[in-house]
Amino acid sequence: MLRRSQAGFTLLELMVVVSIVGLTVAIALPGMGRARVEAKSNELALELVRLGRQGRAAAAGYGRAHLFRFDADLFGRGGVRLFRGINNNCNTNDWPTITGPGCNGNLNCLAEVNPVNWEAGSIQYQVILDGLAGGDVDVCFEPNGTTRWRQGFFGRFVVDNISTAAVGGNAQGGIRFRIQRSDGNGVARRMVIPLGGDARIVR
Repeated sequence: MLRRSQAGFTLLELMVVVSIVGLTVAIALPGMGRARVEAKSNELALELVRLGRQGRAAAAGYGRAHLFRFDADLFGRGGVRLFRGINNNCNTNDWPTITGPGCNGNLNCLAEVNPVNWEAGSIQYQVILDGLAGGDVDVCFEPNGTTRWRQGFFGRFVVDNISTAAVGGNAQGGIRFRIQRSDGNGVARRMVIPLGGDARIVR
């Protein structure tokens, strides 16, 4: 009496399948790593956009000026903090007193963005002021929808493209930031706070 052969895989077939799976994973891993790195820079750019929009909306909602402050030296890679003023005018708030304590225990500090929190393994990110000299900038939102700015942290806020600060510069309709890897590799993301509009990603 003949017995039917049992269905199954031979050892050779199993080794071929395992080899194919291993090869596929080895090919896909570098691409997955690059995608993760690019996703982190995009997330950081979107967080800056969110903070810019929050400042503009909160100014209208609370009836007070709100300050979006970019400090090139903050956290060693460029950081942003959002502060609430005590009145509705950018130029009459005592910003040195409001911002002096930073964000620790400061009820006037609503949020901060630290690029260190977006590290992807050994990949680090930084935020850079794009198109303006001086490195630091204040963007101030007033409840009536006016967006004012100044280079550095002192002096009067202006609404037009030209800063009165000694370092000079032209905003060209908005304050721009570049989000990039600290090593200069990869694709840089750009975001802008238009003078009178909502913050957004720039392609």
